[in-house]
Amino acid sequence: MLNDNTVPFFVAQARRYVGRFRGRQAVLTHLSEMSGVEFDPTDHVLHFVNGVDEDLIFWKRRGDALATLLMSAHGWEPHLVSLESLLRSEVTPPEGGDGEGSDPGSRWGDPDLSTAGELGLNRAEIMWAVSCFVSTQEADEPTECEGCPSCTARR
Repeated sequence: MLNDNTVPFFVAQARRYVGRFRGRQAVLTHLSEMSGVEFDPTDHVLHFVNGVDEDLIFWKRRGDALATLLMSAHGWEPHLVSLESLLRSEVTPPEGGDGEGSDPGSRWGDPDLSTAGELGLNRAEIMWAVSCFVSTQEADEPTECEGCPSCTARR
C-alpha cells in the first residue's frame, strides 16, 4: 500500500531497479543473467564472443592477481586463472617453475589454476584474456592528478 510513509522506499526501490538497465550496469546485469554469476559493480568484467558464437567472460576483483573465466562452452563453470597459467602452454616457464618439483605456491606450478590448453582456448582467446589481465592491471594502478582535493590532501 502506498502512502506518505511508504512512497520514499518505493521510489528508491524503483530507481534501483531501473538503474540495473543503464550504462555499464546494464551490461553487468545482462552478463550476470547469462552466466548465473552476480558481479559487483566494482569488479572488472569483460566479455568476448569467439568465432563460433561462444561467450567468454573475464571476471576479476580489483587488485586481485587471479581472475575467473566463465565460458558458455563449459556450461558457465568458473575456472580460476592467472596470467601465467594461461601463458603456460605458450611460453616456457622459468627454470624450476614447470610444475614438477616447483614451489606449490608458484603460479606456474599451481595445479588449481586452469591453463589455456585445459580450457581449449585458441590463440585469439588467449590473446583476449592476456589483454584483459593487462588492462585490469593498468586500471588498478593508482594515478595521481594535479590539484584535486583528494590528491592534494594526502601530500
